[in-house]
Order: sequence, then structure tokens, then C-alpha cells
Amino acid sequence: MPILINPRHEHFAQLVASGVNATEAYITVGYSKRGAHASAHRLQHNPSVFRRLEELRGAVLERSLEKAAVDRAWIIERLKSNVERARQVEPVLDREGKTTGQYRFDVTGANKALELLGRSIGLFVDQGEPTSINDDPDKEDRRRRLKMLSAEDLRKLEEITEKMYADTEADEPEGSPGGGFGLPSIGNSH
Repeated sequence: MPILINPRHEHFAQLVASGVNATEAYITVGYSKRGAHASAHRLQHNPSVFRRLEELRGAVLERSLEKAAVDRAWIIERLKSNVERARQVEPVLDREGKTTGQYRFDVTGANKALELLGRSIGLFVDQGEPTSINDDPDKEDRRRRLKMLSAEDLRKLEEITEKMYADTEADEPEGSPGGGFGLPSIGNSH
């Protein structure tokens, strides 16, 4: 539908389609405040204004959907890029800019970017589970039980943890400076 012949009607339709209250739009385009509410309602339901409003609302909705799709795609692409950058192993440099032989891997950044990516595509659904020990209602009980572990239990726990790290190192390609747990030394992450 082409623009309305009456410029006030066209302006009114554009304002209402963009989300302005019909009474406010009616006054904004130059009509009297007196009886504005009833008159705006009548104008809004005028057949040509009504059709124009529907057309404009459809266009606004279409642009909003396109923008949302572009924004979502843009965010997902940036998150993917962040994951890849955070997964890169970088040499740690000293004050003179020379490598120290240590490497840094931003595991926190990679994990957060992956979490946000997963949430954006609906992989993670909140099921009321605690997300950290601080959210865990039983954290005091867990702490109490950890304190009650014997030296032997702590040693076994340490062996299991070391084996996990060793298994992760064994999975890395030969000559790799490390991609996670098998790094010679983990520096501060960004």
C-alpha cells in the first residue's frame, strides 16, 4: 500500500507502528488534545489508516526479525572466535619480551565462550541444579565431609587427580606445547 494521501494520517500511522501510544501520536501530528483519546481510536480504525498501520507494523516486525537474526549470528560468530582464541596456547613473555619456556592457556575464557554458545543454541537447560559450590545448599555438609577425610583418603584422591592429568597429557600430539592440562606451566589467564 502506498503512503497515505493525508500527511497527518501517514505520520500518525508511522508513529503508532513504531510503538507510540495512539493518543500521543494523534497529538504529536498536530491534532487537538481535547478528545484526543476517542479521536485517535477512531483514526486508528479508519480503514485506510488501519491497512497502512498493518503494513507498517509488518515491516517493523520483519526488520526486527532480520536484525535479531543478524545480531544472533554476529554474537555466535564472535563467541566461536573467542573460543578459538582462548584455546590457543601462548608463550609467556618476560619483561624484555623473551619467552620464558612457560605457556598460557585461557581455559576460563574458552569455557565461558563455550557455555555462552551452548546457551545460545539451547544446549543447557536450568534444572535447578547448583552451578557452583557457593550455590550448593549442601556446601557446608560437603566441606565438613572433606575435612573428615583421612590422610590416606587424601593421598588416593591426589593419585586419581594426577592420573587424570597424566591421561590428558598422553592424549596431546607429540611436540605440542600443550593444550590444557599438559602444559609445562600455566600462567595467569587473560
